[in-house]
Amino acid sequence: MGDATPKRTRPDGGFLWETMVNGPVRSRRLGTSLGLNLIPHGSKLCTFDCPYCECGFNTARAPGARWPSPDEVAHRLRRALERLPAAPDWITFAGNGEPTMHPRFPVVVDRVLAVRDELVPRTQAGILSNGLSAHRPAVRDALLRLDGRMMKLDP
Repeated sequence: MGDATPKRTRPDGGFLWETMVNGPVRSRRLGTSLGLNLIPHGSKLCTFDCPYCECGFNTARAPGARWPSPDEVAHRLRRALERLPAAPDWITFAGNGEPTMHPRFPVVVDRVLAVRDELVPRTQAGILSNGLSAHRPAVRDALLRLDGRMMKLDP
């Protein structure tokens, strides 16, 4: 089972995931992981701008791009899970930047966990994050509701 979701190559050597739900991909750490990209389409937004990021350097938000609504994320996740032949090991918030930048991140987490609990209750939910937003109480509470927090902070 490989990554069947297209990625758009960027001039800086990075790439952008083309869709909100990506994969499933094989991960050494997580097994089979279905990725959720909460960043506005065509954008790479992060609280850091690391030179080694696989998605390249930050961009301005793409013209006309918007943050996906929590209901839209849940709907797309539901459709993806219903089409998979087997449940993934993980549903992972990741993508074109820092997932906790989503202005309604706690609500997104609630919606994603509700879909997970209904359709694939044994699948774990996690996040790849730099952890910079964890000081905000609502974000911290949402992070604690996830099964796994893969936090990486490189100053």
